[in-house]
Amino acid sequence: MEIWTDGTTIVQACDTAGEIRVFRSGACVGKTTPERPLPWKTPLAVDPAADRIWAGRHADTYRFADASPWEAGGDVVLRLAALGDGRLAAVLPPRAGSEACRLAVGLPGAWEREVVLADLHDIRDPGVGMAMTGDRPVSREVGGDPTLTATAHGIVVADGQRGVVAHFDTGLDLVGLWYAGGVDETELLGYATAHGVLATARWAARDTLVFRLTPDGPRKLLADYGAFAMPADDDRIWVVGTFDVNLLDADGTAIAKASGPRGLVQAAHAAGTHCAIGTTTTVTTLVAAADGITTTATPVEELTDVFAVFPSEPTETTRLSAAVSQHNHSYGYSSHEGPTGTHHIVVPQVRPGRDADVANALHAAGAIVVETHPHHDGAPRRPCCEGPLAL
Repeated sequence: MEIWTDGTTIVQACDTAGEIRVFRSGACVGKTTPERPLPWKTPLAVDPAADRIWAGRHADTYRFADASPWEAGGDVVLRLAALGDGRLAAVLPPRAGSEACRLAVGLPGAWEREVVLADLHDIRDPGVGMAMTGDRPVSREVGGDPTLTATAHGIVVADGQRGVVAHFDTGLDLVGLWYAGGVDETELLGYATAHGVLATARWAARDTLVFRLTPDGPRKLLADYGAFAMPADDDRIWVVGTFDVNLLDADGTAIAKASGPRGLVQAAHAAGTHCAIGTTTTVTTLVAAADGITTTATPVEELTDVFAVFPSEPTETTRLSAAVSQHNHSYGYSSHEGPTGTHHIVVPQVRPGRDADVANALHAAGAIVVETHPHHDGAPRRPCCEGPLAL
């Protein structure tokens, strides 16, 4: 999944649902299912002024207004970022015989300039970076799984396996380069700011370092768990973690904190005082004030929860497990003893139109009562036993 926001609109490319969605004012105003499946870590770029969304491995185009398809792309891309004025930055796959990716600017099929992301130290002496390990990578060629961002201060390509952070201007002149330790399972992400590159290093999507890279070297700002940082306004910093979202000042001191959305954070993007977070079930908007953060969650689909009552704990659940794995977002269900000696099963977050399949599987497993209700993120942990929907 990837997500983008400008503070007014949110664009989400969700590979699990196979949809591109546009949200405004807390509602989905348009969505489409691309002809070509969206890959994991879907390349995504958005240019509101050009009324364009580029998404997918071939940079297919869609209208910003409602995500309706515009034109099929051609060139294969690994990452995308919008530069404004209808232009893109893109990480392209290596050419035949090379292991190094390429960075290009322009448009697919009409790239204006291209740089091979190898031997960048021949162009500019590298500074000392920061990484999760001290392991020295076998190569400094950017390849495999790089990240790409673009801000008003330039383009940043980073590769955690190679320990490389490279800062380019929009004409692809290299203006900053840092080398550090690199190792498999390391993700490295950087954003160009007025005060250097704000960077996050994550190892195995867990242990996290947030730091700033300048010509004088790295400066550690924060160590966290499963987090990543993005620039906010007035030199402040958004840090989206597994459970919380923090707003920091330029020195890494906490200003405000809010609880993160329920479910695994799969993507986040920030634009000044606004931050958008995507999970499989919601798009959450956070707005930073002087000393606080407001949070609004929007369901991405009309999900349902299916409750069932059994005389005793079922012993044959093969069909139920198959239905759950196909039709619910959390890929699991709650099974517990009810308050009157019966046994309850709750299948949460069932996808639209699939509740009947889940209900049939529950009946086949021996359920004597099955009920379906709209899913609410704020519902009790066991809604079948407490609250207004208790059985």
